Amino acid sequence: MKAELQKLKTISGLLLTLAVVVSVVIPVPALAQPPLNGNVETDFIGPGVVIASDPTGDVGLPGSAPPGTVSGWDMVDLRLTYDAATDTMYVGINTFGICGDADGDGDPGGTSAWLASTGGVDLLNLGSTETIAVYFDLDKDGTFASPDFDVIAGVSSTDHIFGFKVAEFSGDPYNPGAAFGTSLPTHTGSYHANPSAAAPDFEFTILNFSTLPGSDDSVGGFIVWAFLGSI
Repeated sequence: MKAELQKLKTISGLLLTLAVVVSVVIPVPALAQPPLNGNVETDFIGPGVVIASDPTGDVGLPGSAPPGTVSGWDMVDLRLTYDAATDTMYVGINTFGICGDADGDGDPGGTSAWLASTGGVDLLNLGSTETIAVYFDLDKDGTFASPDFDVIAGVSSTDHIFGFKVAEFSGDPYNPGAAFGTSLPTHTGSYHANPSAAAPDFEFTILNFSTLPGSDDSVGGFIVWAFLGSI
């Protein structure tokens, strides 16, 4: 498997961006379909899995956070694997702690005292401005530093986890929570679970991947960015 991985940019605050260029079609092993159990590090392993790592500690926290606090918006890595038999892309977002647990207290729907003292809220169910977004330039008609995205998948900043969707990309790559355009129901798969201590990561599927808007096999791969964050 060949993949060119490049960290693009990290923004301070409770958000990050990450970029990956997959330079060839992701190869398909005998058992490409991973079991989705909510733990990316055990579910997305072996041949056919592309992993883009991200450093810890690059998500800003208020000074009132207890020492050693790591936000659940802090990404360990993004993992992708493709099952050609079902034309399904599997996406795993591996985070430190529980994905979406902004204050890192082990309770993704509860606001700790230190966060409340700053006026912050750790919302239930990835609600309100909390965002998870993975977005693709499938025909690579943009540059690596400035892709022209076609499709976005995840949870927008105006919805919650139960509104998970795959949609046309329409907006600003640096504000992806507001870039969910027209929904693509025939491509919208499912997510494993609302992140919790038992299933801490966010895993989901995109259906009929080869026929997404903008798909072009001739360009040899695609550009993908991932965003986690909340204001």
